[in-house]
Amino acid sequence: MSVKTQIGPKAECRKITREEHEEARDVARAICKTSRYKVSAKLRKKFEMLFAHLKWILGLERLRLRGPCGVNDEFLLAATA
Repeated sequence: MSVKTQIGPKAECRKITREEHEEARDVARAICKTSRYKVSAKLRKKFEMLFAHLKWILGLERLRLRGPCGVNDEFLLAATA
């Protein structure tokens, strides 16, 4: 077999395969281009900054209370401080 047939345009090694989850990535890329997504990202950034502030400055790295009520109480105390 010649080298030309091994690396030619119809050779098996020249084909690019798509991953099995590439369709989901295409959907996500399409959603990222919408105006509603941009608004959502802007609002999410505000909340993420608040959580970052709680974690970094107030030292709320992990929750000490368990359950939804405990978490709610701990966040209220941290936000009040």
